[in-house]
Amino acid sequence: MASWTNFTDEELALIKEKLHEKNEKSIIYALLIAPVIWLIVPYLPGRRGRPSMVERMDYQDAVLLVAVLFTGALLLVYIRNYIRANRTFKKDRIFFSRRQVVVRVKRKSRTWLKSFDNILETDHQDRLGKIEIDKEQSTQIKVGDELDLEIEEYTNTVLHIR
Repeated sequence: MASWTNFTDEELALIKEKLHEKNEKSIIYALLIAPVIWLIVPYLPGRRGRPSMVERMDYQDAVLLVAVLFTGALLLVYIRNYIRANRTFKKDRIFFSRRQVVVRVKRKSRTWLKSFDNILETDHQDRLGKIEIDKEQSTQIKVGDELDLEIEEYTNTVLHIR
């Protein structure tokens, strides 16, 4: 029997979410800086001495054109990366396996949108240096505690915390 067949549907969903996480974060960052790009690009000169967009059309029209093109390009990149992550998930699924890891909590911190400590910094050297947790786990786990993690070895997805 293949090693990936012993994962539950929830665990497979966690692994798939971990594969999509990088794509989603990069799109969010791009959307945060997009308005600045939309406002600056119409002033940039064209190729080979062509005039800038502001010299050829109204500023509002130029900003609207840049916004539509930039957002369309971002949407295409997001869809392509989403399909690529799904293809990777299907192709690499045979390599999924469980592993037990023991780590010690060095520090707890929070992201700027959370009202509780949702990030654990551990003494592990790999990508398990920072682990995101939910509110219930945050109240139970203290700094200095030793945690027994069950992870998926290929993607370093935390499946269970004990």
